Order: sequence, then structure tokens, then C-alpha cells
Amino acid sequence: MKSFVIYISPAGTTRQVAQTIGKTLLDLETEVESFDLGARVGIPSLMARIEEAGDEACLFIGSPVYAAHAVPPVMEFIAQLPKGKRGQVLIYQS
Repeated sequence: MKSFVIYISPAGTTRQVAQTIGKTLLDLETEVESFDLGARVGIPSLMARIEEAGDEACLFIGSPVYAAHAVPPVMEFIAQLPKGKRGQVLIYQS
């Protein structure tokens, strides 16, 4: 299993949550990669690594939510994700 913590955080609060998730995964001895979509570089190589992990990839995606919608860069990222053979989705919004 390889975990990817992917986020965008203009104000820094989503980054704090993403860092906590990443640290917890490391404490559980899980391979984890964190990625800030706000940097807007390296997305194609990230997609390749996710596709390489295949069904062993576990994604944690964090975004500020405005009017019940994630910000556009996150929605664009999700739309580009490779299709998996199996998977589950859990959405948490606070």
C-alpha cells in the first residue's frame, strides 16, 4: 500500500491537516508521499506514480470548500486520476 496525501491550502489550515495525516501514516509505517497542488508543478509525474501504484494506492485529498465545492485545482486533479479496477471513496467534510 502506498499513500498519497494531496492538498491545496491557500490559508494553511488544510496543509496542517494534510501534515497530520502524513505523520500518522508514517507512524503506522506506511509509505507516504505528500503533494501540494498549489505548487502547480510535478502533477504529471505524480499521476504516473499513482498509476504505477495501481490498486495499492490510497489517496487522501484535501481542499478548502466554498459553497459546498472543492476548489477548481482539486476538481481538475480528481478528473485526471487514472481509473482503477476497484476502490472505495470516503468523503469527510467539516
